[in-house]
Amino acid sequence: MIACCFPGYRTDDYVDFLAAADLKLFLVPGSDGTCRAVREAMALGKPVVASSRGMLPELVSHGVTGLVVEDTPDNLARAILLLAGQPDLRRKMGEAARESALRDFRPEKQAQQVGAFYEALLSQSSRRR
Repeated sequence: MIACCFPGYRTDDYVDFLAAADLKLFLVPGSDGTCRAVREAMALGKPVVASSRGMLPELVSHGVTGLVVEDTPDNLARAILLLAGQPDLRRKMGEAARESALRDFRPEKQAQQVGAFYEALLSQSSRRR
């Protein structure tokens, strides 16, 4: 049996609620362009079914940490059913998602990447002068 839950906005029980889920479905980056909810799910070892919008394909490695699909009802259903029906695959992707989150989403690494971005912008600006 497959159960789907639409929990609404969670506060105090958010981590427990997410930890109890088998996977995370995330379709649109919305107002949080960093897709924090995807990063949190991955850190908790949850495979993610994501649409191919925004930065989602950069966060979710298709076939490794989850599934990235065009967000049609048929594609989403296939992806959810695949993970729901294959617990070993779901577990393997969840473990890879956690490893990816611990490696790639560390604040130190993100600070380094932001710093490198600004340095590149500054060097371009100084070359134009």
